[in-house]
Amino acid sequence: MHRSFLALALIGTFAVGFVACGEDDPGPAPPGPIKVENLAAEFEKADCEAKVRCTVMPDAATCVDVDGADYALLQLIADVTAEKVTYDEQGGRDWVEAIRKAPCQSTIAVGKSIETAYKTVFTGTVEVGGACFVDGECVDFGLCDRTLCEGGPACCVGVCTPPPAQVPEGGDCSMGTCVDAAFCAGPEDPDGEGGAGPTGPSTCQPRADNGQDCDDTFGCQDGQRCGNGKCYKLSSSGQPCNPNLQVSCIDFSNWCEPTEGKCATLPAAGQPCGTNGAQCALYAFCDGTNCQPKPGVGAGCGEEGQPGCIGDLRCQDGSCQKRSLQVCVGDGEQPQPGTGGAGGGG
Repeated sequence: MHRSFLALALIGTFAVGFVACGEDDPGPAPPGPIKVENLAAEFEKADCEAKVRCTVMPDAATCVDVDGADYALLQLIADVTAEKVTYDEQGGRDWVEAIRKAPCQSTIAVGKSIETAYKTVFTGTVEVGGACFVDGECVDFGLCDRTLCEGGPACCVGVCTPPPAQVPEGGDCSMGTCVDAAFCAGPEDPDGEGGAGPTGPSTCQPRADNGQDCDDTFGCQDGQRCGNGKCYKLSSSGQPCNPNLQVSCIDFSNWCEPTEGKCATLPAAGQPCGTNGAQCALYAFCDGTNCQPKPGVGAGCGEEGQPGCIGDLRCQDGSCQKRSLQVCVGDGEQPQPGTGGAGGGG
């Protein structure tokens, strides 16, 4: 990163000579660590590359215009200067590349891969009970509880709490997250007839495997789905699939094209809608016949039947507008007694 131009030139000359002697070209060197002041821009570029590849965005230019880093990331970047968190430059690079290369899949494995990379980027320094704005400021991957900030000022401070423990199979998951091999199932109907209604807590139940009985969308193992009472494996892009199933492709950028009976990229804007007029690329919507781009900046929104705005745009006063994010500095503002409600994560 800090070598002189002459040193880089010498290294390049040596590399060319080395390849000329019969070795395979190793290709370009992997990108280096990311300085914290460049992290937001690097993240946005990688994120847009992935979103275009996965049909969430039509092209990079549109993505850069309407999408961007979220509040939590911008807050943590500001927190590095305030020494509320520490930052690892190589961790930043690893996380950005994990996003850039992630499969277009909403699976546990993909989510865990990105989460694992993200945990190396920032390290929180605020102890349990200390004031916080976002989760990443808390030590040991704790959470920032901002429940009392509901309806309060934007820079209302929350309190760091310990990280939630994963709930094992059979445990009460009403206030926690199940281990990966399980899912949170609602209470059972005691009489099987629906008369008395479900009672008892929600519990973590093991995920069923391919071909086994299921009655919950999330009750099957990773990469599978529950349909017609049985778990079935989702198909990869280009592989045979069942067009009669609501979802049969593992990539969310795909649908089961009925003519070929294989997983294919969702129809783009300007192309006929997919099955039942409902299948379009994720940046588009079906007007009943063809796929159309979702509304961009300044386009109308909010009326019955109108699609939602594209990307991070918000529907305000009847039109799609860019969001305005504010990062917080200093001690923030204390929540006012009696104003709290549910939520408030910032």
